[in-house]
Amino acid sequence: MGRVFVRLLSLAIMICTFVSCGIVDMIEAEQPVSINTSNVYKDLDMDVFKGFVDKMTVGELIRAHGRPDSILDANEEAMVEGYDIYQYQYPDCTIDCYVPRKVDGKLIGGILEDTLKMNELVDYIYYEPNKNIKLKSFVLNDSISQLIPQGKSVVYYIGDSFNNIVRFRLAKDNKGEILNVALNDISIFEEEKKLSAIVSEWNSKLPISLGDLGYLDAINLNKKELCFNIAINDSLLYFDKLTSENPLWEEIIGDRLFEKGRGLFNWLTSVVISEGAGVKFMLFNKNNHESISKNIDYSSFKRRYELAFSNIRRLESFIRYENLPYPCKLFDEIVCEKIEIKDGYLVLPFTIDGEPQDELYDNMDNLKQHDIDLLRDTANPDRNYLFLCYKCKFGLKKQYYYTFTEETVEVVFSPEEVKQLIKQM
Repeated sequence: MGRVFVRLLSLAIMICTFVSCGIVDMIEAEQPVSINTSNVYKDLDMDVFKGFVDKMTVGELIRAHGRPDSILDANEEAMVEGYDIYQYQYPDCTIDCYVPRKVDGKLIGGILEDTLKMNELVDYIYYEPNKNIKLKSFVLNDSISQLIPQGKSVVYYIGDSFNNIVRFRLAKDNKGEILNVALNDISIFEEEKKLSAIVSEWNSKLPISLGDLGYLDAINLNKKELCFNIAINDSLLYFDKLTSENPLWEEIIGDRLFEKGRGLFNWLTSVVISEGAGVKFMLFNKNNHESISKNIDYSSFKRRYELAFSNIRRLESFIRYENLPYPCKLFDEIVCEKIEIKDGYLVLPFTIDGEPQDELYDNMDNLKQHDIDLLRDTANPDRNYLFLCYKCKFGLKKQYYYTFTEETVEVVFSPEEVKQLIKQM
């Protein structure tokens, strides 16, 4: 999220010059202010969304929350083109779920003629309280709330390391109160830039870190093909294993790079599609100069990445990426096995060449607390799994198989426990 949100910060700063000081004040009030934090589910009262999450399908939405009270045309209600609003009304608020409209259904009595859009995704969500809520009751982190009243702006974006972005609007006449809150509405950050300009800009910043994948070594535009050269981390991928065991390796890496709203180059995806370009990416090992490459033509790229992934598809894609080097040794005695989804749980299996530690093994509560402490470590990649489990309403299981005793110990977090853990991380 760090790299993406730095870009969001730069996009949010616009320079405008007006003669009238009154107009300047009005424009400054509408300019968004962006703030980084580690976890919005810990620092903000996300319970206001009543369990609604973005990127769930309409079918999942209805199964979880029932049929909406009404389905509205977003253009008529909020001047947002190409969306329907699936609206849920509660005694204290209204929850609006924005769903892209890919077909021309007619609204009849608040219900679309084509009611079979069960696979469409909720793009983003708005919480509209019946009356303004107090800023201090929503922003739970004092260090964040102290930043807010100091500026003239009434629009704030809070982004975290899990790629969540929460936007809220303050009342102009009382900045201690919030008018509404949005989850992952990032339409304001969509940028209209030519690929040629992006390539020129990026070439001045090379090499660019890509986190656990490696770093971007080169980028160029060859007619209608955008080409990336990526130096991969030796510890992550082994070329012979990658190509022989993963016939769809290009999809695994492509998803990591271009998934809409989540990939390392996610903000670039819409620009590639709008210019009708294809993509080529080459992965190379800088030590032995071995390399593999893949071309994705425009139609294939558009078909796979034009729309956001559902939460479950994103989890499956994430698992395929994480499983690339598995099974592999973490330490001399611990092997990470391949991750899987089973019976509504994400299963993280480990093989330990030894005996269980008595102080942990003899007391399951101690072992579970040990795993909770590990999940609270911001450097632990398992935190990403936990958040995806929450989005998919899955539980989490960590399985420890001890070779000396041939016993398997399971630490189980139910979906409700996962939800509570998210707020503590």
